[in-house]
Amino acid sequence: MLVPWLLAPNWTLKLYLLSVLLFSPIALALYYRDARRLRKQLPQLAAWKLHMTAFVGGWPGAWLGHKWFDSVRPFHFRVIFWIIIVIHLVFLGMALISFILR
Repeated sequence: MLVPWLLAPNWTLKLYLLSVLLFSPIALALYYRDARRLRKQLPQLAAWKLHMTAFVGGWPGAWLGHKWFDSVRPFHFRVIFWIIIVIHLVFLGMALISFILR
């Protein structure tokens, strides 16, 4: 069932969308947990955990979590966060252009 869907001619876009659907809720939950820990004056989650979930496809959930939960992070964290989002938007744009031009 899943294998023929992934082996279709535009499998990269489908695999990408599958990773976004899988990791976005995880990233959103991590940002929520991070905000709760901050409110309880506990140490925040490691930045690499948040960045990795965004990088592997959870960037929409990370972006929503960043906005909804008022993530308080240093400037360098936000720079890496936005670089990850730009990388994903460029990839998504290239994949969509490739799909349209086929």
